[in-house]
Amino acid sequence: MKKLRLYLETSLFGFYFDDDAVNAEKRKAVRTLFEQIKQGMMEGFVSGLVIGEPGKSPPAMLENFMGIIKDSGIREYESDEDEAEALAEKYLSEEVVPASVGNDAVHVALATVGSST
Repeated sequence: MKKLRLYLETSLFGFYFDDDAVNAEKRKAVRTLFEQIKQGMMEGFVSGLVIGEPGKSPPAMLENFMGIIKDSGIREYESDEDEAEALAEKYLSEEVVPASVGNDAVHVALATVGSST
């Protein structure tokens, strides 16, 4: 049986580090998910967009972010960027994804057209 393959978008990593009590349940769920990926119960993937988004973060946060990716065995998707961009624009024009969260349309498109490396 094939393992479940999950595209992991940037906000999951945010919840991993979120110490706010209001997000305690989300933090616990995300940490459980990452542990399940690490144990091989499912496969986790990120796009170059996910890897690039924390680039403006403080070095320590970036190091932690990249450490989770490495330690959990999360791999990078390769995507046809032109195809993903065209699909994201379609998602926005058809209002599948609201314009207010336009970057999410890119994540959905990358997950749709991507393939694992």
